[in-house]
Amino acid sequence: MMNIIHLTDLHYNSDSYEKFTQRGIIDKLCQSLETVKEKVDIVIFTGDLVFKGNSLEEFLAAKDLFLDKICRILGLTEDQIFICAGNHDMDRSHKLNSLEGFFINLNSEQDLYTFVEKKDKDYLNSTLTTTNYNLFRQHIFNESSNNFLHDLYSVHLRTVCGKKVGILSINSSWRSVDDTSEGKLLFPIHLLEDALNKVKDSDVKLLLVHHPLHWFKRFNQRELQKLIYKNCDVMFSGHVHESEVTTHYKYNNGIFANVSSASMTYDRDHIGYTIIEYDIVNKDNAWITKFKYVEDFGKFIKDERVKIDIPGGEEKKYQNDLRTKLDSKLVLELSKANDLLLANDRDENDTELFIKLFNTPVIKTQSRAEIGISESVKNFDFQKLLINENNYLIYGHDKSGKSSLLKYIQITHLTKYSINGNIPFYIDFSELENQIDTNWDIIRFMSKYFELSYEKTKNLIEKHHFRLLIDNFDPHSHLLKIIDSFLIKYPNINFVICCDHLTSRIVEDYTIDDRQYQKLYLHDITRSDVRAYLDKNKTESVNKDNLIDKIVTFCRQIELPLNYWTISIILLIHKKSRFDVSKNIFTRATK
Repeated sequence: MMNIIHLTDLHYNSDSYEKFTQRGIIDKLCQSLETVKEKVDIVIFTGDLVFKGNSLEEFLAAKDLFLDKICRILGLTEDQIFICAGNHDMDRSHKLNSLEGFFINLNSEQDLYTFVEKKDKDYLNSTLTTTNYNLFRQHIFNESSNNFLHDLYSVHLRTVCGKKVGILSINSSWRSVDDTSEGKLLFPIHLLEDALNKVKDSDVKLLLVHHPLHWFKRFNQRELQKLIYKNCDVMFSGHVHESEVTTHYKYNNGIFANVSSASMTYDRDHIGYTIIEYDIVNKDNAWITKFKYVEDFGKFIKDERVKIDIPGGEEKKYQNDLRTKLDSKLVLELSKANDLLLANDRDENDTELFIKLFNTPVIKTQSRAEIGISESVKNFDFQKLLINENNYLIYGHDKSGKSSLLKYIQITHLTKYSINGNIPFYIDFSELENQIDTNWDIIRFMSKYFELSYEKTKNLIEKHHFRLLIDNFDPHSHLLKIIDSFLIKYPNINFVICCDHLTSRIVEDYTIDDRQYQKLYLHDITRSDVRAYLDKNKTESVNKDNLIDKIVTFCRQIELPLNYWTISIILLIHKKSRFDVSKNIFTRATK
């Protein structure tokens, strides 16, 4: 077994008024490490060593207080500690707004390759944020036949337990120049290929990356996943602190990936570290032990030791092939989603347009009729719909955004498949009604979509977090018996069903395979929602307060529902005409 300690996210700050608390937590962590009985082979730290990367001295102070102390306790040399860059490790004082527009519009691997390989002034300026981190890295590793140091990655070759181990560290934080990085990160694929080529003779390949891969731009994420999941054995990351702390190998990754708790957070919650005992010979299992700091006890508490089975051979290939297939479905569904948009003046080739323009709907647990005029009911937490745990029946008026809501859920699950293993399948009752006959088979229908055999489709449904997304639900449809039978046969499947609000009057309580489900209702949006929509749809040239007043008044006077579809129609008329929307549509409509 190769014994690995995984740490991440210290956020050391010498200027913090809590620096004594920092030292206290580090002392407690070191006391916990002293109790580790197993011989530790390597320590991995996955970024955010410091709170601000604007000086080399800050890194050196963190090294002295933290990394060197850990080395002494565990009896390791600096050559046995490996790091990657975190977003806080970057020197954000070098952020150049002139470059940000370029990166926002960069949407292909070829363009990224050209930018990096030109090595012109723009590229050199873009790497200035990494200067202090890279200088610090040189204090730990000397460039040699065992250590390769590049501006944006490093490779380290070691021998552990008689096996050749290749450790790749990539800088996912290179483009993390502010606090809105999710979906914007980039890493050049050709540099990852270079790094992988340097470890091609290694028996085991470990990858360190600070951010989850779904934080990268979608075109870049797909290529990163293909290379990493196919060629690497273990992936270590950090950054997310409490939100996604897990060892996520279940059945979908084709790789063993570990996300560790932060070493220090300022709310002193979700602090911890992980010990991984990895079978370096067979590479088919690992034992995970997590340690969590409990403030009430003032120490790190050891969690249960858990065994993880890791895929290899044909199973690994199958999982990677499936992930690639689902990536292709993501591209398809993004294209279909853009067709739901009525109008915009943006690039029609922008495959992310639907996601960029999507606005969170107003959803409540009661209908408008159930809520009194003066009564205030809190909105349902939209994020709960994105977690595949419960069943929902959602009612809404025509054009209230039901289809867009389901499409957003579908795209979210496909995007984060490698994280949570959710597989969505969308069914539109209105489209299928005329196709149903005695020979119609829902699994065969799904197999055509997923391009799998009938048996492999059944296996997909049985072994994954499957979620059925049903649009235009009709309680009188011939599909109902088929759906009921399907849900009875596969109790692991959850569903989100959308239907017209009139259905709620026709059917008070509909039984769907005797499942429990929560009823939800789409409501008119608020003024702040209208403003958010206008902000995303390039209406800078008009007075927004005046425009919002006009839209709200217009909808009330002619009894139109105030939803995103209505607003998009109004803006479409405005964009297609040469008249001022605030002086034309509304004044004529109200005469």
